[in-house]
Amino acid sequence: MDGVPVIGMSKRTWLCRVRSTRIFAVLVLIAALGGCISRTRVLPPGDAPLPRLDASRAELLSSLRQASGAIESVNATVTLSVSSGSATGVLTSYREIKGFLLVRRPLHIRLQGESPLAFAQIFDMMSDGEMFRVWIPLRNEFFTGANDTVSAEDNPVLNLRPQHIMEALFVDVREYLDDNRIMEPVLEELTEGRRSFYILTFIDAAREVPEIVEKVWIDRFDLNIVRKQVFGDDGVVQTDAIYSGHHDVGGLAFPREITIERPLEDYSVRIRFEATRLNAGIDDERFQLEAPPGADLIEIGRTGSGN
Repeated sequence: MDGVPVIGMSKRTWLCRVRSTRIFAVLVLIAALGGCISRTRVLPPGDAPLPRLDASRAELLSSLRQASGAIESVNATVTLSVSSGSATGVLTSYREIKGFLLVRRPLHIRLQGESPLAFAQIFDMMSDGEMFRVWIPLRNEFFTGANDTVSAEDNPVLNLRPQHIMEALFVDVREYLDDNRIMEPVLEELTEGRRSFYILTFIDAAREVPEIVEKVWIDRFDLNIVRKQVFGDDGVVQTDAIYSGHHDVGGLAFPREITIERPLEDYSVRIRFEATRLNAGIDDERFQLEAPPGADLIEIGRTGSGN
């Protein structure tokens, strides 16, 4: 019918019927191919991916090098929560501990904690990079030892070392970038939920079998460092630190909270920074900690494999 007009039908009527037939055929075809038509699904605002910033490997490494040495000291009021998977003790018996943190890089740290209700001191610990000292007044015990030793106690929380906190507080990649035994870091992108990350993996190529030594996670939303993983032999995780709530402190981005996991020692500690001063001078005497008269002196000397 499309090609020949019906007898008695005007040409105009015939053309209108032809056009109508063709339009109908097109609509039928579109309906039949409906599964092949691309549809755009609008995600609710709470499910949509967060905006992402782009940076090259060179830009990320340059920023990391600069940030690695930007903070020389920390003077902060903090709230701590310490937990252990298999034991309880004087530190884990409190839901939260108010405390004071002093850090002077590269080696010195002191951390004090007190009961939020009784305003009594729970612990006082310090490290000079080689040795640590811990005073626990409630047990009248004063612990000393080298940073590379592990407690013989059954309670793994007694393996908490001030140096563990010192190492987790900062991401410092300068030693990797200046060491030709460490490979050029591998860069990868990863998306988890709404967030996207750059991950830089540092590998020690000088070992018989190259092994990962550290991973640094950078949030692409604002390019802040949000995670640091430190590995020992055979890929065992020694430290897993999470950084959140970055804000400006004296012109530097600093987290409001750090969560430190130490799987080998079976404990974790969350540090929430209530007030923070960066790069203010701290005198030597503030890192002095001596055993009080009459305290039980306990030297921890069993060598372990952790840092």
